[in-house]
Amino acid sequence: MSPSRGIHRFAILLLVATFLLLLAGGQVTSTESGDAVPTWPFPLRLPMVGGVLWELGHRQVAGLVAILTTILAGWLFITRNRPGAYPSGTVRLGIFALVLVLAQAGLGGVRVLVGAADQHAGTAQESLAVRAIGITHACVAQLFLLTVVTLAVLTSQGWLRGQRITGSPFRRPAAFAIGATFVQIVLGALLRHAKSDATLILHISGAALVFVLASVVAARVRAGSDSAILQKLALALAVCLLLQVALGLASWLIIDRITVRTPEFRAEALIPSFHLLMGGAILALLQALHLWTGRSHTPSVGRADSSSRSHLSGAAS
Repeated sequence: MSPSRGIHRFAILLLVATFLLLLAGGQVTSTESGDAVPTWPFPLRLPMVGGVLWELGHRQVAGLVAILTTILAGWLFITRNRPGAYPSGTVRLGIFALVLVLAQAGLGGVRVLVGAADQHAGTAQESLAVRAIGITHACVAQLFLLTVVTLAVLTSQGWLRGQRITGSPFRRPAAFAIGATFVQIVLGALLRHAKSDATLILHISGAALVFVLASVVAARVRAGSDSAILQKLALALAVCLLLQVALGLASWLIIDRITVRTPEFRAEALIPSFHLLMGGAILALLQALHLWTGRSHTPSVGRADSSSRSHLSGAAS
């Protein structure tokens, strides 16, 4: 008996909500709206315009993601001993996702409170502590994305049926690309929170490396795999890489023209945010490729298997 398809569909819903949260968080940073609402968790009664709109909107989407993650983790845990339950490694991964989302909420709250203290003290620019918290918050968000992508793959019926994929030659390049992409995301967070010529040079250098590594993965999979799943993932990866280059160039051209916290909507601020979102999409596609290329046996549904212990190995590579 296969586990509930509902859990997989719910994991997909959580994945979509996570991408929306990345976009909302990107808008807060792009418009420098992190200090627009200086109270947490309960906001002041402020007009939903400018920076307040972006900051409160981000919190609302974050709340939705936290609720969805709690439901998914609870669903996996409650059904863990039922016939046809998911492997224990998948259940543990669901609990890990819940821990991450709670940690993110804590980091977000600390960032708001420290920023409010800086404002009260009359600090003109973000303090080192605020920047460090913001960078950590951004990196944990991407780690959470990796976890949710992994859950979406592991709960799919194709995975549970032990669908065979002859993709082992692509697994190591995908792992290297995941590691490079995650480092590049860290460099991107450094650039967004601590703008300087040095961070810009590092970010551009990292972008070039990721483009080469991920392009090699996509090209090798397209040329050497007969798996429909891998072919679709590789094609999506190639498209996202091209879009990311265009968004990166556009972000560099318009970054100085974004008006901070203006009441009116400025479309320019969306470009860096979509650049961040596309980076997450590339990371997610590489993680899915890494998982599927390691698919070489049929798991025993209802008990832990050896692969369950290393579902996030790509993130650590």
